[in-house]
Amino acid sequence: LKALAVTGDKRSAVLPNVPTMAEGGVKDVDVYSWQAVAAPRGLPKDVKARLHAALVGSLNEPQMRQKLAENGFEVVANTPEQFEQFEKQELQRWKGVIEAGKISID
Repeated sequence: LKALAVTGDKRSAVLPNVPTMAEGGVKDVDVYSWQAVAAPRGLPKDVKARLHAALVGSLNEPQMRQKLAENGFEVVANTPEQFEQFEKQELQRWKGVIEAGKISID
């Protein structure tokens, strides 16, 4: 297999010699996978804060960061509020793609 391009807005650390779609002349393609941790709605703020601190602490451990990077993951570790904004933007973006492409479940 030969990677032709990556779909993120910057080159992958795992594939540094593979250009982005934008570098290849295809504009407005910024698609990448992301992961998140979910908890029940209404989780008490103190519990949410402790959970977030524990997760960020784990993600920032050098051995964990190295292992994730080796597998192509970029650690972002947004706050819950930052992720909520990001998620809203993602929902709007993909809603637009679905509507523009007239995509339906058939």
